[in-house]
Amino acid sequence: MSKARILVVEDEGVIAEDTRTSLSDLGYEVAAVASSGEEAILKAEQTRPNLVLMDVMLKGEMDGIEAANTITERFHIPIVYLTSYADNGILKRAKVSEPFGYLVKPFRTRELAATIEMALAKSRLHALLRENHEWFSVMLNSIADGLIATDEFDNVKLMNKVAQKLTGWTEEHANGKPLSEILILTDLKQPNKVMDAAQTAKDLSNSTSDIQFYLSPQQGPRIIVECEGSQILDSGRGYLGVVLVIRNITQKKEVEEKLRLLSEVIQQSSEGIAVFDMDHKTIFANEAFSVMHGYSREEAVGKHVSHFHKREQMPKVRAAFGRLNNGNHYSGENWHTRKDGTVFPGLMHISLLQDDKPSPVGIIAVLRDITDITASRQV
Repeated sequence: MSKARILVVEDEGVIAEDTRTSLSDLGYEVAAVASSGEEAILKAEQTRPNLVLMDVMLKGEMDGIEAANTITERFHIPIVYLTSYADNGILKRAKVSEPFGYLVKPFRTRELAATIEMALAKSRLHALLRENHEWFSVMLNSIADGLIATDEFDNVKLMNKVAQKLTGWTEEHANGKPLSEILILTDLKQPNKVMDAAQTAKDLSNSTSDIQFYLSPQQGPRIIVECEGSQILDSGRGYLGVVLVIRNITQKKEVEEKLRLLSEVIQQSSEGIAVFDMDHKTIFANEAFSVMHGYSREEAVGKHVSHFHKREQMPKVRAAFGRLNNGNHYSGENWHTRKDGTVFPGLMHISLLQDDKPSPVGIIAVLRDITDITASRQV
């Protein structure tokens, strides 16, 4: 293991040299010696030591505590204070800066070694916790859904960026506030019924499915969200808070509604509408198409196109389907066969059904029964 590198900050030359010697005897490497707060910050940036031994009282405008605060904030280097003074005022200021150790001069070599080793061990633990926190923060903010966690009093303790965007609250302003103040949920069926967000999260812990609500952010229109909840329990099953996962499904619901309306239009159309796969088997048929051919919708699905035409018509039908591969449409009259074997004349329009590649995924056919028109022609 490499030697720990230590920066010594001491404005008394003799004491600085004694400290350097003691550190060398203990097996540490002295990265540098500084005699002022400003120099200490500069040397810390240049040498990036593992630890700083900082004299509290330094000559100049910046004392050791001010310098330590800057070094800790900028470089996350642990500080051990050295001082000849142990009055309460100094101790109070030093504690605020969260040092990793405190030695009163003169100190023994054994005390110095013990304090340094404890400070280095504590520093390694802090570094590990800081790294884990950074990993956790990155993962938390990489989640596509909003996430809010509370403490045992149902006050907000944590929010990821998605949750902040959905609610309009920053984590800083939401922290410590009741969940129900941050998360305004209302019932989809009763939009004026405001839910208790904390109780809802607890109830969701026992639910096997996600529940949908309206969410009213601080600003802007309300959105539709899907929520999952889970209680946080300690090893003794004691309540520590809840975690709520929030998913914005407003666009999904809008698409579903448009698809529902489109489906209703297709189903209620007086024209027969069917979709065939590229092998010419029916994968969808509306009510009109099925009734025209004497089938139920369930019976029509899965049947080859040849079930719906007279045998002598099939060469014409296959030729029409074949022309679609060149991007053409087809419209024409053909004889269609019903389930009971009777026939009727139909005007059919067919075209390729394509995805966004665009690649053909099927063939869509629109059919009109022209029995009456054909009869009038014969008259």
